[in-house]
Amino acid sequence: MSIETIPFQIGETGDNTELVVDELRLKPLADCTVDEYAGRSIAVDDGVPADMVRRQTSAWLKYIHQEIASGRSEGYGIYGPEGMLVGDIVVSDAQSPSPEIMYRIATDSRGRGIATRSVRAVAAHVFAEHRAADAIRFEIHTSNDASQHVAERVGAVRQAGRDGEEWETWRLER
Repeated sequence: MSIETIPFQIGETGDNTELVVDELRLKPLADCTVDEYAGRSIAVDDGVPADMVRRQTSAWLKYIHQEIASGRSEGYGIYGPEGMLVGDIVVSDAQSPSPEIMYRIATDSRGRGIATRSVRAVAAHVFAEHRAADAIRFEIHTSNDASQHVAERVGAVRQAGRDGEEWETWRLER
């Protein structure tokens, strides 16, 4: 099965596209609020004081909402079967021939295939909606084994890296 034939449904929430894959709902990130992120360990590391989590989350959401409004990025909040936010996924350089997908999963929701299924659905959506895209990039830290496994599972290939680099580029071809 190619990435373009991954089964997902498209629903509408207002003027925005919602993706549904298995029990996951990927809702437009522009609709997500700071309150949904607070306490979920999505935007920052565990152990960070609540007031700092709120400030960092607010700044990040403000930035990503601006990127989405400009058309440079697309983003989705990933919601589990209970309707709780369990992660997010952002497509930057959305209109380029090689957009980048970035994703984060809440610490208590990791290890369940949420990132893999969400990346597959968003990649299929990008390839279907953005005909200019011939590949999707992932920039993954060399110590992030979980994200490397997600990239492998969706069919991305590690590109030749430079010696001493802490980040590697992975590429998923159309």
